[in-house]
Amino acid sequence: MNEVKTYQKVNSKKESLNFGISKMEDIYAKRHGKVDEPHRHNYYTVLIINKAKGQHKIDFNTYALADKQIFFVAPGQVHQVIEEETSYGFAMTFSNQFLIENDVRLSFIESLNLFQNYGQSPPLTPNKMQFDTIVNYTNQIFNLFSSETNMKFLSIGAFFKTSTYRVQ
Repeated sequence: MNEVKTYQKVNSKKESLNFGISKMEDIYAKRHGKVDEPHRHNYYTVLIINKAKGQHKIDFNTYALADKQIFFVAPGQVHQVIEEETSYGFAMTFSNQFLIENDVRLSFIESLNLFQNYGQSPPLTPNKMQFDTIVNYTNQIFNLFSSETNMKFLSIGAFFKTSTYRVQ
């Protein structure tokens, strides 16, 4: 049996980064449509899916990829995204260090019960208004991340705090 690959760093090109966000369609193109092997991360992953077709396997459970879903993958969970065609949306990754640096309490993240370390991890399927709000935040975060703006990571952290505290 092969050992499961573990990604250690949020961004392999910039070791100091504790946050990353990419468009799913760019990831698909970079892999030339090839399916990645099952793997795990030592950081959090959130998939905000606008449009997709395929499967997402998380810890031996298989979920259908569909439009307007949000998946939360906790550090250490084994997962694999199997796309039948190009998916559209965002893959956001962040470490505990990012949360600490931006004063987002880990206990709050844990209390949301969105990141499951075991068992079932089905996607969230928010209503249209909720999903549109989440996509709006995500687009703003992506634009900040892609910019050369000073203190962009503090700004992204502020989005995290604003959106997580709105959930309470």
